[in-house]
Amino acid sequence: MENLGPCYLAGEEVIHPRQPDFQQRLAHAYDGRLLLRCLCRDPGIPVYIARYRDYVVKRCPGTGHQHDPLCDAYEPPPSHGGLGELMGDAVRELEGDRLEVVFSFPLSRRQGSSRAAAEPAAPTHVRSSHRPLGLRAMLHLLMERAGFNRWSPRMAGKRNWPVFRYHLLQAATELRAKGLCLADRLFLPEPFRREDLDGLAERRQRRLGTLMVPQGDGSLPMMLIVGEVKEVARTPQGAALRLKHMANVALHVDATTLCRLRRVFAEAIDAWELQPASAVRGSARLRLLLAALVFAKRESLLWVHSATLQLVNEQWLPLAHPREAGLLQMLVNEGRCFYKPLDFESRRAPAFANALLLDARPAPVPLHIVSPLMPEHERQMKEEGIKLSVPSAWIWRLDEGAAAPQLPAR
Repeated sequence: MENLGPCYLAGEEVIHPRQPDFQQRLAHAYDGRLLLRCLCRDPGIPVYIARYRDYVVKRCPGTGHQHDPLCDAYEPPPSHGGLGELMGDAVRELEGDRLEVVFSFPLSRRQGSSRAAAEPAAPTHVRSSHRPLGLRAMLHLLMERAGFNRWSPRMAGKRNWPVFRYHLLQAATELRAKGLCLADRLFLPEPFRREDLDGLAERRQRRLGTLMVPQGDGSLPMMLIVGEVKEVARTPQGAALRLKHMANVALHVDATTLCRLRRVFAEAIDAWELQPASAVRGSARLRLLLAALVFAKRESLLWVHSATLQLVNEQWLPLAHPREAGLLQMLVNEGRCFYKPLDFESRRAPAFANALLLDARPAPVPLHIVSPLMPEHERQMKEEGIKLSVPSAWIWRLDEGAAAPQLPAR
């Protein structure tokens, strides 16, 4: 039988995304305020319809673990990643699947201030139970809400920058911070189109031009920019970061911040810069994402206030460490369904599974990689995480020199 993907009960009618008129059916259900139920499990789990450019079916808050692991709406318990530590404090659920978030970084600055700082990617120290989100945690939240930390064979060939950009922007519309909708302060470059160069430049200038418009209190807004790094060019002041799809616009970084970025993200930068040409052209390609908080010193002169880097693979799946690339590519090549836990800057990050295999029964199987190059405290945390795994974990010990063990059967 053909896999139709998710199916929903709308009133007395079963609908699914493979139907040509699926959007029209969702519009009818949305206008008629029909209750939808996801049929991944009997008798069905309530879901709702959100309206963006298209109509989208969303899981109800707190119900992710009730769905079948192979359902798109499935979400493992909070203990499998770093988000659970933030819920209720830095991340609070609102009505309609929206979130109120608390950031550790400002969204505006006083005129004349140009202090910059690199956003650390290593696990941060928690001084109290109210840990705010840094830039890396913010990026993880967007990627998780957009579904870019999970994979199924149905996604093959359907992930690219336009798709990534669209879903991250939609996820940002559901986040509120300091009284603002995050989408109003988030910029992702439009896909490059040679036939629309003037239009792209005009829309970009209009969007980024708001950085020069003082707010009611006299401060100037700052913008969050997320994009794929194209090159890092040295300048007398430090470096100019250029992103794909807007390579003609530089994000300037001072020498101190550049040094800190290269130190904190050394492993990710090395993996990206030193990958062989064959990998860049093939399925093993690694991409480097930048999430930067920027301000305008002068018109069209953008400077980085703080930044984080995130390594992702060809399928835009985030990597906690370059060593995960081989595991995720093996899962993709074998057509498996899996979920990639994100650390959200948690101190417990080494204990999290490197992936959760969703298509093994009766429950998702934690997949762990143990490397002899891991710092001792990280290795101890990883071993403790393996001991607590339920069900028993699949383990790939790189120090034994063997190939990856056979994966659990579908």
